[in-house]
Amino acid sequence: MVDKLLKIGKWLWNAKERMVLAAMFCILCYRAYEVFYPPPPPPEKRLEFPKKSLEDVDPSFVPPQPRTRMPSDLPGAYAGLYNRNPFWYHARAQGGEQQKEITPKDLGLSLHAIREVGGRLRAQLSTMSVKRRWYDEGEQFEEYELQEIDPESNTVVVYAERYARRFTLSKE
Repeated sequence: MVDKLLKIGKWLWNAKERMVLAAMFCILCYRAYEVFYPPPPPPEKRLEFPKKSLEDVDPSFVPPQPRTRMPSDLPGAYAGLYNRNPFWYHARAQGGEQQKEITPKDLGLSLHAIREVGGRLRAQLSTMSVKRRWYDEGEQFEEYELQEIDPESNTVVVYAERYARRFTLSKE
């Protein structure tokens, strides 16, 4: 009897790779069968038409009311946040110097001409970086905004974002 058990154990030990191979072949055949004959898909949940009023709906499914928007108390001129060039020398604030009265000459702005073109007023201005260029009323350039053009007195009003002030330029 012991001889028979040893013989069966030896045969199982020598045939273990074949048994694993046979089991993997059976799994492969089953997977191939599933590819060619797939099982039916699970039934989908049928969606209902939306209800016209919220009274018929469970209150746990109703979303809460959105929060009211907080009023903004910031000033309206945001152009300084995105127009200021940090790599330009004149864009930086001069913090260490004594504060003196700023004039349009200190800004490097000068007015050369005022003309009416197509029913709108245009002013020819020059800055430290731009020689001469025509601007419309309300147009922004560099860190300035041309706010008003007065052809009768030959003056323009320019708002400088760096100083948060309006400057009046007159024709030279």
